[in-house]
Amino acid sequence: MFYEALIRIYVFAIFIAAKSGNDKAKKWLKGRKNWRNILTSIPKNATLFHCASLGEFDQAVPLIREWTLKFPENKVIVSFYSPSGMEHYQKRGVHVDAVCYLPLDTAQNMKDFLSILSPQRLLLIKYEFWPNLIREASLKNIPIFSVATILRPNQVYFKWYGAFFRTEMRKIARFFTQNEETNELLKGIGCDHVLCVGDTRYDMVLSRKSTRISDVKLDNFMKGRRAIILGSSWEKEELILKTSLKFLRNETIIIAPHEVTELSIGRIKKLFPEAICYTEGNLDSSKNILILDTIGQLANAYAHGFMAFIGGGFHGGLHNILEPAVYGLPVCFGPKHTKFPEAKAFITHGFSQEIHSAEDLINFINSTKSNQDKKQEEISAYVQRQQGAALKIVNQFS
Repeated sequence: MFYEALIRIYVFAIFIAAKSGNDKAKKWLKGRKNWRNILTSIPKNATLFHCASLGEFDQAVPLIREWTLKFPENKVIVSFYSPSGMEHYQKRGVHVDAVCYLPLDTAQNMKDFLSILSPQRLLLIKYEFWPNLIREASLKNIPIFSVATILRPNQVYFKWYGAFFRTEMRKIARFFTQNEETNELLKGIGCDHVLCVGDTRYDMVLSRKSTRISDVKLDNFMKGRRAIILGSSWEKEELILKTSLKFLRNETIIIAPHEVTELSIGRIKKLFPEAICYTEGNLDSSKNILILDTIGQLANAYAHGFMAFIGGGFHGGLHNILEPAVYGLPVCFGPKHTKFPEAKAFITHGFSQEIHSAEDLINFINSTKSNQDKKQEEISAYVQRQQGAALKIVNQFS
């Protein structure tokens, strides 16, 4: 079968990458060793949520919370495709009964995977449409649902060569989608059981804000100041901010890199030699630039911002703009954001701006300051109105 041949070529490529020193590839392979034996200790007859990685898990978290409230006796299992989910899911503060890696999507693997776990139902987050997983679940009469689904016309499912994937997708009992465009795309390929409920990540960021624990160290450093926050930055955003500095006199700046590594922190310190790092000990509040050289502080730091410049928009992988928006922060980002409907919505409502240069960034900062309080109120109110997707989904189950 052509698909299975591609899958095996794919895993061979991962094997070569691991041999070449790629850390993520090494973790991918190591995590799947003896997976059948590992699964035998996991609770059976549970609801299985499958997420690609940590980002998709963020969309599952509010749903899992609502699920466990409505069905407290039902066990919850989460499977991940990427090591990032397995390594960091605990930081989201939601209880799950077990986690595991999803094995390679071959027919035999998925037959064994589902036979060992025997889940009551399968919930696929966003667009995790693994054909053999779906086929084997269908053969075993395991109900399949797609949650927080969001699709684009240029994806393989809607191409002339995507018939194989479309056949399997039609076996999904229901799609709970993020927008009406996705509904129409699904109906166009014969998936008629669709319900638009919105994006569960709004529930996620609102919950995180309501349970936020104050960071005393950061609070003392800020001392009532408001910062420009460079969130999940890549080198391109850092260079734009550096160029803008001479026009940003006395501004407080917090920088949180996309990857917290010695290489990335070293790069930022060269660009901003006057900066101090979060892990240095007591933070000198006379300094104006702080580097968050630790994982997990960024969402908390947004509470101290007045605007945010979000990374990934020059690479096509825009990071989470809802985390700053929940605090009412206007956000800006690079031009490659078409995969993210929330970015389009924020631009349409005047909450965000596309950035190409240092001049664009300076103009955005100045315009943000001119009506700061009103804009923050508008953004906060908009985010508040988007909540409730998780509860809408859970209420469809009995």
